[in-house]
Amino acid sequence: MTNKDRIWGALLVMLSLGLLYKTSSFPSLPGQLVGAGTFPEVIATLLGVCGILLFFTKDKKKFDQQVIPNEIQLRVVISLVSLFAVPLFCSFFSSIIGFTLSAAIPTGVLMISLRGGKWLQSVFLSALLTSIVFVVFTKALLVPLADGPLGTPIGF
Repeated sequence: MTNKDRIWGALLVMLSLGLLYKTSSFPSLPGQLVGAGTFPEVIATLLGVCGILLFFTKDKKKFDQQVIPNEIQLRVVISLVSLFAVPLFCSFFSSIIGFTLSAAIPTGVLMISLRGGKWLQSVFLSALLTSIVFVVFTKALLVPLADGPLGTPIGF
């Protein structure tokens, strides 16, 4: 374990505690379990858990200075471009093709590029995660998402 990991872990925990303190003052919606601070509180809790894990996890491997093959460098460049292209794609096309397709397509492309071409698993995970996000936002958080010309392919 390096001191850098402990420093970043401690900073993440402090940030999550600050976020939890700030979001605790957000108003709740009358008659509902969720309110304006529900989503930020969940994110802050996950951030705190990641910080604790980072702080206490021991360094299992020591990385040597290695030359990265061109194939991996290309995959990294495609992944970095995809990281910026995915939010832009979702924001511009969600009203046209709907949330489910505008989230599933770029997420699938990003997962394929990050996972090294595992097509079947990436497409399955992309569809599954998009469905979970859709259900959580529309049913639990009551956030309306764009249907698009195909309606809602998930069927809710």
